[in-house]
This record gives sequence, structure tokens and C-alpha cells, in this order.
Amino acid sequence: MSDLPQDVPIPGTVGTRLLPDGTVVALTLLLFGDVQLSVARPKHGGAPNLDSWDQAYHFDAAHGAQGVVMFLTYDPTGPEPHGWTRHIPSERRRPGGDPAAEYVPVP
Repeated sequence: MSDLPQDVPIPGTVGTRLLPDGTVVALTLLLFGDVQLSVARPKHGGAPNLDSWDQAYHFDAAHGAQGVVMFLTYDPTGPEPHGWTRHIPSERRRPGGDPAAEYVPVP
């Protein structure tokens, strides 16, 4: 993964992309082969807050390659990425990355 773009230096990421609209997309390796796709959008015409991601999608090891594809092709005007198993801000879960199986755990 060393040949992934690194447009914005963010510690702990294996790749970052700065999109034309100012959105920053980052890819982070997690334990056990999992990956996280994080998205920060510009705030009020300024720079995005990289300490507080707007969206964060967790891809388990079985879907890690899909996370890399979503990182490379992410479009902020397009549909939500697919293949993720946990949407961190909302705690939505998708077993096996399947949108039809999506649920939100009840505390």
C-alpha cells in the first residue's frame, strides 16, 4: 500500500486524498487486516477539521480491499461507499458489508 497517494500528511494513515472541493479522504490500517475510510469535508468555506472526521467507515479484513477501492474512488457527491461493516459516527452495522442486513445496535 506504499504507493497510495499521500496528499495531506496525517500521522497514522497509509493514504490521503485532497479532493477538488477541499474534502480530505484518508485510509488507515487497523488491527487484524481491517481498514478505516475517513472523510472530512470543508467547514464554512474553510479547511476541514482533521481531528473530527465527518464520516468514518470500517471495513473488516474480508472487505479491506473494498475499503482501498473506496478510498481511491470516493466521490463526495456520489452514493455512500459500499462494502463497509461499521459506520463509526452512527454505529450502523452491515454484517458482511451487506446493505440489506444493516442494523443499529440497541444499547
